[in-house]
Amino acid sequence: MENAVAAVTVAVQAGVPLKVASEALEKYEGIYRRCQVLGNKNGVWVVDDFAHNR
Repeated sequence: MENAVAAVTVAVQAGVPLKVASEALEKYEGIYRRCQVLGNKNGVWVVDDFAHNR
């Protein structure tokens, strides 16, 4: 959520109308494999929190 607010703020500061920025954000589907739920067994959830760390 914080990244979405930051992205819209920067876009508006760069001159993109708020309506255009918000419409673009509506289409964002997220990043594949980021917090992907892989399953649940015996009450234990397995979540793949794939991230690139350098």
